[in-house]
Amino acid sequence: MKKEKKINFLFFLFFNTNVPFLSYFIKKRRLRFLRGIMRGHNKIKKNNKMNSIYSLLDAIEKKVFLKSNNKLSPLIFGDCSDQAEIIFRQYLFSRTAYFSYVSFVKSLFYHIGINSKISCTLPIEWREVVEEYGFELNHIKCRLYWFFYIFSMYCYGVFEIIRNFLRSLINIIKHKNVRTGKYIYFYNLDISNLPKYDSKGKNYDIISWYTQLNSNAKNYDTIAHSAEQTKIINIGTKRVINLSSPYPLLNNFKQLIVYFLWGFKASLFSLFDILRGRWWNALMLAESSKLRIVKLTNPNLLAKEYLFHNSNFAIRPLWTYQAESYGSKIIFYFYSTNIRPRLYKNEKNIPFPIVFNSSNWPNYLAWDTHHEDFLRKSTTNNPSIEVTGPISFQNYKKELTDLPIKTIAIFDVQSFREVFRKTLVELSDYYVSQTNEVFINELYKLIYELGGTIAFKKKRDIGKLEHYKYRKLIDKFKNKPNFIIIDPTTPAHQLIEKSKASISMPFTSTALIAKHLGKPSIYYDPIDVLDKNDLASHGIKIISELDILKKWLSNILN
Repeated sequence: MKKEKKINFLFFLFFNTNVPFLSYFIKKRRLRFLRGIMRGHNKIKKNNKMNSIYSLLDAIEKKVFLKSNNKLSPLIFGDCSDQAEIIFRQYLFSRTAYFSYVSFVKSLFYHIGINSKISCTLPIEWREVVEEYGFELNHIKCRLYWFFYIFSMYCYGVFEIIRNFLRSLINIIKHKNVRTGKYIYFYNLDISNLPKYDSKGKNYDIISWYTQLNSNAKNYDTIAHSAEQTKIINIGTKRVINLSSPYPLLNNFKQLIVYFLWGFKASLFSLFDILRGRWWNALMLAESSKLRIVKLTNPNLLAKEYLFHNSNFAIRPLWTYQAESYGSKIIFYFYSTNIRPRLYKNEKNIPFPIVFNSSNWPNYLAWDTHHEDFLRKSTTNNPSIEVTGPISFQNYKKELTDLPIKTIAIFDVQSFREVFRKTLVELSDYYVSQTNEVFINELYKLIYELGGTIAFKKKRDIGKLEHYKYRKLIDKFKNKPNFIIIDPTTPAHQLIEKSKASISMPFTSTALIAKHLGKPSIYYDPIDVLDKNDLASHGIKIISELDILKKWLSNILN
């Protein structure tokens, strides 16, 4: 029997669910939505208006909702009420404007594509900004969507309060507290980010990297992480363990009663505030429930350091403000520095990436002084920044074998399917299959002629999101002589260490890793459109001319 094809429910691009009987209609509606997005994206590109969309998002992000804290409740925001406006603005922006599955950007593209007024989840303050940029809105639908969104967030908040209450109750009854001693906690990791259990070679994971960098690591008893279904790992005298929650649950009935009374009061208060227009309390109710757990916790039971990476840079959890006030150090680190738009020839300036203006992480780990300078210019909270060099993040599934002596490591950025790429606000069409084709073909021709070998590693495995032309391009090279395809999960550090030099597509972070390891490193711009003085290059040379590239390769391979 033929298996029923999975379809995308509620138009999400990544979430597939079988819906018997309704599948046909849902799929048809989803395809109509995606076609509308693509048409809208194409219209904006054709009229050179993508910069305007980027500016609109920037204006939305910077729109201040409240000029005083009188309407911000300490019951919800705790001791960080003085920062509450930027906290809930940051949270709302990431959940509705750009990063969510059904975001304002997708709705904007869709309604431009079908020539209709925009109707999506936006508060009145943001709708005013959208109209200032010349877009028409269906205010009735927007208000309706907005009300249902806030009410759903309220329900989610009540659910989180109940869930945390029950989890803490079970914890008290079963006495399940884990003895950690002094510990640090790595947030949002998976098994690939952990040290190898039985590795005799070098580890390239974030935990191994950080314990080697941080001289204070010797003062900790335990290193904790969020990766599930993992064994306890020993690094010297330290244990590496999984903790399902970054903060301890309540461990006595007195705390539980106080939490219950707070949850009852906060639920009623937030519901009442929806009716009088103070929606931010309902929006943050779920986050507030976690903050309240941390507030009731003994500060000595919290991690001394919490580390977050740039997959979740848009939202700083509310509970981290309370943990910080208790003495925990909140650190944000990058596993990649390819985070800013590229500067093209004859362009004078480009905007900073969205979300950084409202970002308020207190401590950053930067790769180099260029990265540090970027963070200082794009953030507004005067954070502490430590320059550490390139950050190792992911371990290998299997050991990389030795490579031929004349091996050049090649790193590109694989192209996405059009249906996904056109849901994004891209200021340029650089990372497309045509660029990849020129990049790989020209490098292979030159390196092969010079007797060298290419060790090719794409950025990551993105599955069905990968453009079919890109997939066909890589398949074409699988059986080519002097062309080795490296598993995407192989750490870039490990591949570069075994190579003679490195060539990267602008502006992937691998070029900085090679430079740090003392290997010759360049960026290759195969279509010759980028400004060679772009600060995003971090001072690494950009080559676009084939004769210069050939000379550079000759000096290395001969």
